[in-house]
Amino acid sequence: MSEQSDHVRDEIRDRWDPDFEWVQNDFIPWAHPRKSLENSRVALISLAGVYLKNQFHEPFASAHPHGDPSFREFPARYLELADLGIAHAHYDSCRAEEDLNVVFPLDRLRELANSGVIGEVAPFAYSFMGHVTRPLRLLAEYIPNVVERLRRAEVDLTLLGAVSPVCHQSAGLIARALESAGISTLVAGVNPDLLELVRPPRAVWSPFPAGATFGKPGNATQQQDILKDMFAAFYQMHERGSVWRLPHRWQSE
Repeated sequence: MSEQSDHVRDEIRDRWDPDFEWVQNDFIPWAHPRKSLENSRVALISLAGVYLKNQFHEPFASAHPHGDPSFREFPARYLELADLGIAHAHYDSCRAEEDLNVVFPLDRLRELANSGVIGEVAPFAYSFMGHVTRPLRLLAEYIPNVVERLRRAEVDLTLLGAVSPVCHQSAGLIARALESAGISTLVAGVNPDLLELVRPPRAVWSPFPAGATFGKPGNATQQQDILKDMFAAFYQMHERGSVWRLPHRWQSE
């Protein structure tokens, strides 16, 4: 472990869960891409605590010190992001409240599908509140449920967006389960040390703040370009556990 991951672990123990420990992953599953990007059905999983407002979804139990391992499902092709709220107390959500695409880039994925960059958006998107310090129920109950739903939807590639420190671990655990089921994944996170620690099959490091994994609020063109760069990196990753950073042009943002 790095000094930073040890520091994050100790902070989580002090603030939320005295028994917290990072999950140790050895073998990394690997699902080779089955199709080119322009022919792929792409699913989105956010770890940012997004849910449907107006009593359609129960908000995540964000105040629980161990987090909430459950998930929320959305009709991805017709959903209006204005109908969504955020229940996640472990990252600064001000940018996401301004523009949810910075943590849940569903509008951008639909635009990329309409322009032929990706084949299509999967019928359903998913959200977790990724701050889950005791992931047993996440691993035993909720991840297998989502994996089976995406498998039945014949998803080719799943993009996962992490925000808070523990979100990186949860995203890695979900990605590993999906790859074990034959679905390729790409985890987008904001902390390269934690991405290296949790060992998702493939990951890309975004230099933007923790509450804006996919770019600046309100800048749709930038968000599209970031997604294009992330997908380009995905197709160039040939080693298990690869963690790449976005191209240098984003480093000064």
